[in-house]
Amino acid sequence: MVTDLSRLFDRMAEWPESWQMDEADIATGDALVAVFASFVASLAGHGLALRTIQRHVDNLWLLGGEIISKMNVYPEGGLGVTRCLGA
Repeated sequence: MVTDLSRLFDRMAEWPESWQMDEADIATGDALVAVFASFVASLAGHGLALRTIQRHVDNLWLLGGEIISKMNVYPEGGLGVTRCLGA
């Protein structure tokens, strides 16, 4: 399971580029991935099945993309997200 989890984390590290709409999105995406990775590690620590963790990871990818998208559509609203993430 450790190898499978490390593959998940490796793929998560690529997410900011897949979400990117402009250059500033990379820093926000990296911050999101850091938060998401700690959540995924917590799930693994609770002994959840890899398939269950994968479902959560898939949803986190969608959530991250949506956050980045909304930040670009509504830039004034995105300030709160970047402040919360420290990006």
